Amino acid sequence: MNKPLSTRLRLGVATIAIAAGLPAIASAQTAPAASTEQSYAIEEITVTARRRQEAMQEVPLAVTAMGAEELRTQLITDLSQVASQVPSFTFQAQNALESEMFIRGVGSARLNSATADPSIGTFLDEIYIGRRGAATPPIFDLERIEVLRGPQGTIFGKNVVGGAINMISAKPSQEFDAGGSVALGNYSSINAEAFVSVPVNEKIGVRLAVLHEKNDGYAENLVRNEKMEDIDSTAVRGVLAWELTPNLNLTMTADYSKSDSGGSARHAVDDPNVPGFGFITPNLPSQDPRTNFSPYEQYANRETSGVSARMEWELGNMSLIYLAGLRNGEGNVRWTQAGVGSPPSITDSTLTQYEKYTGITQELRLQSDPDKRLRWATGLYYLNEKVKRSSRNTAISFLPGGPGSTRDTLDGDNQYVASSTTNSYGIFGDLEYDLMPNLTLSVGG
Repeated sequence: MNKPLSTRLRLGVATIAIAAGLPAIASAQTAPAASTEQSYAIEEITVTARRRQEAMQEVPLAVTAMGAEELRTQLITDLSQVASQVPSFTFQAQNALESEMFIRGVGSARLNSATADPSIGTFLDEIYIGRRGAATPPIFDLERIEVLRGPQGTIFGKNVVGGAINMISAKPSQEFDAGGSVALGNYSSINAEAFVSVPVNEKIGVRLAVLHEKNDGYAENLVRNEKMEDIDSTAVRGVLAWELTPNLNLTMTADYSKSDSGGSARHAVDDPNVPGFGFITPNLPSQDPRTNFSPYEQYANRETSGVSARMEWELGNMSLIYLAGLRNGEGNVRWTQAGVGSPPSITDSTLTQYEKYTGITQELRLQSDPDKRLRWATGLYYLNEKVKRSSRNTAISFLPGGPGSTRDTLDGDNQYVASSTTNSYGIFGDLEYDLMPNLTLSVGG
């Protein structure tokens, strides 16, 4: 793909992570020394991979964290871009509704049914997102992303066998803060992000962030004279932090995103190892792989929304945490599979897919003081998911034949409609005891 060339312009009052008073996650930084030589210090990275804040160097898990500044400077707005930066994490997509993620080779392929359950769990502010395509918002204004490798079954109510991806939204700061960035590139590309954090009073803070992405497209459908592989996406998120009492804190988050595109371009090619012309491409008007030929309108449109609440009540040497979340997603995609009609292709096939997702999460968790020699956490978990999905294959073939022939198999309008309702219940617990300063016993279930 011809990637856009970009130049960034930072606008703002101060560095976002530092000004917000949040754990700053960064690469190695240089500090001036008394001599002419430079001394290098690596800033401590704080993560919540085990549902509590702790230094990443002390977490006995295989975890990679990316901080706010790294995500921003690398223009990361999607999990496919995260995969290129994280070892053992791979990402591929059949279309906008069928993405596949693998960690250490463990994952789920072709998640194209209403009952499909991914092996890699995705969480936004501790709320599980069951459908990667239709319900996951773009990445923006995050405090950090954590990628956990391996099974996660004793600290997450929703068990995941391959690993977990935690996305943590940036929280309001105790002082006024604002900032933003703009990236411009070829194909009329623009990536603009901005935020503002306002303390309403000593106990209430509000943060609002917005992201806008747009480009004219890297490919074109020559039959309809329409751009493809373009994007026009806007996302917003609001976070409210409220200290109800000295021991009781409430955080509420709401987000919405909408993305429209002409979809991914598919250009039919013959087997280069076979001499001569095959069935597909001898008469295509253009051999440019960035061209597409279909009489049908093609698109990839998604809309996501979600609200969540987290209440934490400090009870002496332990904390009671309640989580509630609602996620909605809706997606429509259509793409052509072969040729410029029939002939030259064996069949001219176009797929249209639709998906709608609703997920409701409830979790109650009780956990001890993380600084004690004996540490524990236990909780109850509930998830209700509803998925509606349809797939329609429209095909026309030039082959001869009647009922039962190859043409009869390829021709026609094939529709598949499915829906599912799933209730997941969980009880989980995890206990740790420091046998000695460098040896800890951990038991969970």
